[in-house]
Amino acid sequence: MVHSGNVRPPLPTMLTLIDRLFRVLVFSALLSWPGVSRADEASQDLFHKTMQAWEQGEMSCAESLAQRAASAPDRPAWAFRILGFSTFMRGHPDQTIELLNRIPEGEISTPAERFDTEVARFASLLRLKQYASAKACAPATSARCLADLLRAYPTEYPTLDGPVSLRFESDEDSLVAPRIGGHVNGNPVRIGIDTGCGFMTMNVANAVRLGVPLRKEADLGNVGGVVRPIRSGVAEKVMVGSMLVRRLPVSADPGSDECIFVGVNFLEEFLVTLDPRGSRILFSKNGPDAFQRYHRDLHFDRLARIRFYRWGDHEIFLGAKLGDRHVNLCVDTGYEAPHGPAGQLVDVALTSAGASRLGLSGPPSRVPLQLEGLVPRKVLVGVQSLFDSKYCGGIRIDGYLTYRFLGRFVWTMDFGDQTFILSSR
Repeated sequence: MVHSGNVRPPLPTMLTLIDRLFRVLVFSALLSWPGVSRADEASQDLFHKTMQAWEQGEMSCAESLAQRAASAPDRPAWAFRILGFSTFMRGHPDQTIELLNRIPEGEISTPAERFDTEVARFASLLRLKQYASAKACAPATSARCLADLLRAYPTEYPTLDGPVSLRFESDEDSLVAPRIGGHVNGNPVRIGIDTGCGFMTMNVANAVRLGVPLRKEADLGNVGGVVRPIRSGVAEKVMVGSMLVRRLPVSADPGSDECIFVGVNFLEEFLVTLDPRGSRILFSKNGPDAFQRYHRDLHFDRLARIRFYRWGDHEIFLGAKLGDRHVNLCVDTGYEAPHGPAGQLVDVALTSAGASRLGLSGPPSRVPLQLEGLVPRKVLVGVQSLFDSKYCGGIRIDGYLTYRFLGRFVWTMDFGDQTFILSSR
């Protein structure tokens, strides 16, 4: 989400302050909730072990411990919360509601309040457009304007009968996110593919130039670690290559960055493969056999499948090993901030807290990175000082995995299984 010069915002969802608030609530307020304060010493130990595993991103371990606690006679509320958040991050919000409904009565009065309080307030909306159509109002203040727009102007995506292949402006040595030729309300633009934003982002000046009406009301949004006013609007007609999208939500900030991007809430409607060798991106419907039918031939023989998790309406993160330490990294193909005196673009940009925990400082350096199913390789790692720390639902985020790294692979985004499929020579 960060670019050289100015920085551009995500959708007006959660702020860094909300992430911190969630951390305080999880690691402090949970201790005072019923089911924790009355627990015996063994239960307290189980609670602390679970929360430690959760913060470190060891979700399977945390889930196993929480399941154990949820089976105990006192059925502590924190265990159901952990299990609920886990299903939320794995892309199963219906299971999240079911689990939160099992929280003992008396803590939160109704199932609807459980969902709104326990999930939406902290995570924003995992599926904002579906949620907005089903609810009378959005509980997350920073998402309210966008949710209102989505109810009034439902987005219409193209129905693909077969694969759509688009050329992007890049080459296999490019270090920045690919750009596709397109149009907004009939005006020609270059549209970047960014896994670090929601629907579509641009600055206010571009929104005015392209005929995108913006609400006068502004929400506060996190723009590269800086809180700025973000205005919501709807682009009536967007062409992404040859694909027509009607009524696509827009998030606009007051900065001067000229980049225009579509993000996760657009991409999740399709199965998407980026092929840097051929400078092309392939879209198709997602389905049981879509990868084998349309996308497999773009890949090399050996495939690596890497599980990712969701938080809020668009944030994506995964677990990895950097050096000999486990890290949690947000995947942000729009991240383009230079690092060090030479202005280098990096494969991994660490938060200040992540760099401190890993004992890294100074100019960018090469560190072995291992992702599930991939052979470890040395990557360029820098520190993004704008971000002192970051949490997704109480899980510590150590940094950002950028397009400089992903651009070395043919890679597919499968939002149905929440999996990246990577291959290389």
